[in-house]
Amino acid sequence: MSRAGRTSTLIKIMSRNRQRKNFAKEKSQKSFSDKQRIGEKLDSDKLPPLFSLEKLVVDGKGGYNNCQKEDLAAVFRTMYRLSQSNWREIKNAPRHGLGTEKIKSPKVKLPAGVDEDETILAIRYWDRKPMLGFRGEPPYERVFYILFIDRAFEVYNH
Repeated sequence: MSRAGRTSTLIKIMSRNRQRKNFAKEKSQKSFSDKQRIGEKLDSDKLPPLFSLEKLVVDGKGGYNNCQKEDLAAVFRTMYRLSQSNWREIKNAPRHGLGTEKIKSPKVKLPAGVDEDETILAIRYWDRKPMLGFRGEPPYERVFYILFIDRAFEVYNH
């Protein structure tokens, strides 16, 4: 290949690299402008839920260790399906579907670190079996803290 041919090829490659960099820069600027800016109020109902197992009961009624493999797989599938929706859609869904139901008072004691006046929600994970938990307080209102996996319907009055 002649020197002029190599130079031409090198210029084409450099031009393509510049185009890629410019595209990446435009894309990052666009995605940044689409993001919520610091200090603005974030409407968590327009965002998908995040799930936390931090406060999940391990033993006893509604505890993780009392679950069958099928129950745990169904909980995981439900968390995935819910993460494809936003909180507003979940609130408006039927309570025996992928919606929520407020629980007046569970029959069991709430785990340590959970206030008695917390609004406990039931979300069905398999058939009508509920997992119980609560939404976090600002700035964590997207987070659903799972407390119980009520496979035997013994955590609250149905």
